[in-house]
Amino acid sequence: MFDSKQISSGAGWQFGGQFTWNLNTRVGLNLALDYDHMYLQQDTVLLEWDWAYWDQRYIDWLLMGASAQEVDSLSRLLEYWRADSSFHGVFEPHQWVQEYRFAAGIQLRQPITEKLLFYTDLNVGFDRYQRRLKMVEDWMKIFKWSWDSTSYANGDYEENKMEVYQTLSDLHRENPEIYHLSYNDSTKVYSFRYDYYRSVTHFAPNRSGIRYFAAPQLGMRYAINESVDLDLAYNTVFYLQGSFAEKLDDFFKSGSGEKWFPMRGKQQFKLGLTFKY
Repeated sequence: MFDSKQISSGAGWQFGGQFTWNLNTRVGLNLALDYDHMYLQQDTVLLEWDWAYWDQRYIDWLLMGASAQEVDSLSRLLEYWRADSSFHGVFEPHQWVQEYRFAAGIQLRQPITEKLLFYTDLNVGFDRYQRRLKMVEDWMKIFKWSWDSTSYANGDYEENKMEVYQTLSDLHRENPEIYHLSYNDSTKVYSFRYDYYRSVTHFAPNRSGIRYFAAPQLGMRYAINESVDLDLAYNTVFYLQGSFAEKLDDFFKSGSGEKWFPMRGKQQFKLGLTFKY
C-alpha cells in the first residue's frame, strides 16, 4: 500500500527475529527486531525528492531557456534531448527504502494437535527508515567536423586544422566502426562523426525519519522436534497516520517522518524457525 500515487510497484526482502517469553501455554510476550529492504519503481521521483543539485544543475542550468515541455521531459520522462544541442541523456532512477523495525506485543496460541498450533501476534512499535535515491545517467555527445577537399588539397586551412584532419583520418583507419569518415562527391566535403558515450552516477540526499506502526500477525507452527518448530505466518504492517501519529512525534520528539515515507502499510508472508529453550 503505497502512499504516493506515482509509485507503481515495489519488491524487497526482510529478515529478523522475535523473542517470546511464555507466560503460560497459550500466552506470551513478544519483542521483535526486523530489517526490511524494499526497491521502489517511481519514474516521477524527481518531482517529489526536492533535490537541490538536480534543480540547479539540470533544470536551472542545463535547461536554461527551455520550454515547459522540455523541463517536464527531463523530470518526468527522464530523457534530455534538444534540437539545438549535440547532447542526449537518458536517466534511470534507482530508489530503495531501508527500515529497522522495533516492536513489542503479545502472542496468543491455540493448540490444534500435539505438534500443530495456530497463533496470533499483536505488536506495536516504531520504524527508523532511510529512503535513498541513485540516479544513473547515460550521456551521448555527437562530435562533427567537415572539411572542403579542395581547400585541404590546396593547403588553404590553418596548420592546426590540417593536423586535426590528419588525426581524425588516422582514427578512422584504425577503427572505422567508431570513427566515421565520409565523402560527398557533389559538395567535395569530408565529414567526420564520432559519438562519445559516458555513464555517470549521482546520489541524492537521503530522506529519513521515524514511523510508528501496528503489526498484527496470524500464523501456524509445526513442531519438528522438541527444540525446533517450523513457522508460516501472514503479517500486516499499518503505519499510523494523521493527528495520532503527529501526537506521537511530538511526545517522543522524533520529528515528522511521514513526509518522505512512501507507504501506508504492507503485507508479508513469512517463513521461519522457532527455537525453544
